[in-house]
Amino acid sequence: MVKRVFGKVDGIEVNYDHSKGDWWNVPVPLDIDGEYVIEVIAEDEAGNQSFITRLLYTVKGENICVHQLPLSGYLFEKVERKICFNRMYPKCKEVQR
Repeated sequence: MVKRVFGKVDGIEVNYDHSKGDWWNVPVPLDIDGEYVIEVIAEDEAGNQSFITRLLYTVKGENICVHQLPLSGYLFEKVERKICFNRMYPKCKEVQR
């Protein structure tokens, strides 16, 4: 079971707040260019830590683009997920499915 989730947003260390179930919230510092590199690490009850992912979020006006960047040396598998943003609608013209 995941006890703690933490990481970095644009190099600034952040702690995620557990909401409910598998939902975690994170405060994000303002970035003028609208691009956020987010690194996520999970820790279980025994203190074991695992690097989960590195994501690039681009926020420009009402458009949000989410790009998952695989790291060399890691096995990368695309997992379909629903991502919920309050009052924002995900759109991306740069990446086609």
